[in-house]
Amino acid sequence: MSSYIRMSMSTRVQCVKVQREES
Repeated sequence: MSSYIRMSMSTRVQCVKVQREES
């Protein structure tokens, strides 16, 4: 379960980084 949370968190961070670069 914790591994799944870590994966979701990492993907979330990547999405935020992409959004920041776009704007």
